[in-house]
Amino acid sequence: MFDGLEGIEYSFFPERLSPSVHPQRVVCLIKVPRTILDNDPEALERGYKECKINGFGIGGGLRIGSRPIQLRVFDPGDTQQRIYFQPSFKGLKNKSADEVEIHIANLNGANIVSFDVLYNPLEIEIIKAVEGPLMESDMKNATFDGPPYPSLGICRISSIRVQGAGPISGSGKFCTLKIRGTVIAQETSLKICNIKVFDEYNGYLPMTGPLPDTPPVLIITIAGNLPGDVDGDGIVGPQDLKLLEDTFGLSVGDNEFDGRADFNGDGIVDGMDLIILCMNWNASAGDTGPVP
Repeated sequence: MFDGLEGIEYSFFPERLSPSVHPQRVVCLIKVPRTILDNDPEALERGYKECKINGFGIGGGLRIGSRPIQLRVFDPGDTQQRIYFQPSFKGLKNKSADEVEIHIANLNGANIVSFDVLYNPLEIEIIKAVEGPLMESDMKNATFDGPPYPSLGICRISSIRVQGAGPISGSGKFCTLKIRGTVIAQETSLKICNIKVFDEYNGYLPMTGPLPDTPPVLIITIAGNLPGDVDGDGIVGPQDLKLLEDTFGLSVGDNEFDGRADFNGDGIVDGMDLIILCMNWNASAGDTGPVP
């Protein structure tokens, strides 16, 4: 909860947390009115305004902690080419896959866009990169390439307008990354670097991140699942047993291996994982019952 945001709508994601002994990150989405930059020439010149608010937590009906928070609000009229993650914070469950988007704002006459996404391969797996609509928003084609190199912790992404299609301008989703957390981690990240944007004459077009002189970064927290909850719906039940049966006996590297059912993290779905599921049968995310 916040002090200092009276009259401004905000919400938390996720709305509730699964039990965990590890710190977990919560994202707060704040809908800031456009008028917040009005009558502030210095903020308008910078393109953003810094605001200080006070955040506090609740436990057992009591205020249990408070700290000041700095909020940066950007000018919606900004015309600089920018690349950024959407969202910029992400909560993952260990061994479960999810998606994050990379957006570009104010693309202006681009023919080639390429960059690298750096990550820790011991904590994150990038499964694949899927092209977004931005480079083909005029119904003309672009060639897209997004191969991950897991051993290096690099995913190299590029999109090139096909010959004769001409340059493209606009804002929108450039691509979607499907990612998976591989270990429980308080904080890890994806970082965009080596950004290269060229026009149709191979002229360089400068592009920045969401903040001046700062690379775009996605902060990720990887939390443990409720033991036995394969599908992540917050309760251990028949559907989880069915999913475990489908991958029973398989290990890391097998095509149909589902790491969500490997509750003890030994690389194989076997009788120990079945015992863990049975120990937690009918448990829900709010319970404090048996664990592995």
